[in-house]
Amino acid sequence: MINLIKNELEKIFTKKSLYIILLILFVIIFGTYINERNENVRSELELEIQNVEIQKSNIDTTSNSGLREYLELDTKCDILQDIQERYGNNSWQAYVVLNENDYCAYSYYHDYYLFEKENEYSENNKIEITISVKEAKEKYEEIDRIFRNNIWNEFAEFQNKIYQQQKLTYDKIEDKKVIKELEIKSEKIDIRLRENIPFGYTYLNNAIEDYGRSKYGLYLDELNKKSSYYVEVNHQINLENMEKSKYIIESKKDIQGKEDDARNSIANTFDTHQLFIVLLTVYFSATIISEEINRGTIRQLLIRPYGRSKILLSKLITLLLMIIFSSVIVLNMVIISNMLLKDINTLKIPMAIYNFNTNNLMIMNIGRYLLIQFLAKLPIFLGICLVSFLISTLSENSIIATIIPLGIYIYSIIYGNNVTGGAFETIPPKVFLLTSNWNLSSTLFGKLNADYKIFTIQFQIAMCVLYFITIIIGTFLDFQLKDIKNK
Repeated sequence: MINLIKNELEKIFTKKSLYIILLILFVIIFGTYINERNENVRSELELEIQNVEIQKSNIDTTSNSGLREYLELDTKCDILQDIQERYGNNSWQAYVVLNENDYCAYSYYHDYYLFEKENEYSENNKIEITISVKEAKEKYEEIDRIFRNNIWNEFAEFQNKIYQQQKLTYDKIEDKKVIKELEIKSEKIDIRLRENIPFGYTYLNNAIEDYGRSKYGLYLDELNKKSSYYVEVNHQINLENMEKSKYIIESKKDIQGKEDDARNSIANTFDTHQLFIVLLTVYFSATIISEEINRGTIRQLLIRPYGRSKILLSKLITLLLMIIFSSVIVLNMVIISNMLLKDINTLKIPMAIYNFNTNNLMIMNIGRYLLIQFLAKLPIFLGICLVSFLISTLSENSIIATIIPLGIYIYSIIYGNNVTGGAFETIPPKVFLLTSNWNLSSTLFGKLNADYKIFTIQFQIAMCVLYFITIIIGTFLDFQLKDIKNK
């Protein structure tokens, strides 16, 4: 058996076409990261100013309603441009004005700026603008002083006072949802002050915001937990995000990272570059039988003292090895590309997966994370490989053995696991398809599948095993009974 496998590997690695394909794949993968690096990322403030300017240009100011809308946008544009000039695009002041605008910063800036323009627009166009001028001016001056003195924690305390005042108001009318939202906002301020985390475009600030959104989401999920399966799914998402955010805040480690940093690029290899692994898998499996039959070299194996089952088994084992090879080679292409183009120090930052079976956050290095992701995607590669292997044996045509598996894979990409569309009490036939079950990452560690309740990792594995055994048996039976002639 070992000699047969060795022979199969020698035939594969002596093909010049293999190395041409690998070179092309590397060029494509490397090229994607070059384009990614060359992207000009504009700040949130710049994008918002541009967006407001576009909106202004599309307004008809001949009517009073249009003029009011124009004035609102013009005021907003002035505020944003003023903040940009005074503090910069990525300052904490810019962040606050864009994101903390619930009667804490932007609102008072807006009313004050609007007051400054009121007389001009009222005299010329006879439109009425009603604002609380005194309060607006007082609050504007207070916030402007904090901004100019660059005291973010003083703004946080100012913000918290407003939340407490609002809470007293809503306590009287017993609006529980708003009260809970204000309590979480106050908690965010407390965390920010305790952990010394300024407002701004940082991973720690993002973690605080994610924590707040997730915690409020969990509160809403509890109120609606019996309404639908989607609420259960959403509950898991919120729980995972909250626990990850808590870990980031406490550990000061950016386990989320930037989407395009080296660590995340490498960690997402089996998602973003899955197609390349599939193509290599099909390349090997579609030709391993059909080419030998068409060239007549299969008879050289049959005349040796090996049974057909042993010959086919050696080819199957070889294909399993080539799945591993394909995955490793694509992964290394991604790693090399990122090492050449990006900061690889991000690889030191750990990865995190939430285990819903044990209700804890699993912290691990990127190597262990990649192994888990590979095992979760393995049924995809194995399924494509076996289908191609079967068709190659049945048809003796490598083109057909290539097109059909790729068609199946493309179908799975387009439609995914989306099998909903009816009541959850009914089970549509589609849930039993191999393509609906071969991505184990959707149910890993007790995670609820977003599409259908029946999907559990046990169900998915069972369906995959059933399909794989059926395909393998069909392949072996056909090869045993096949009349192989000289060609």
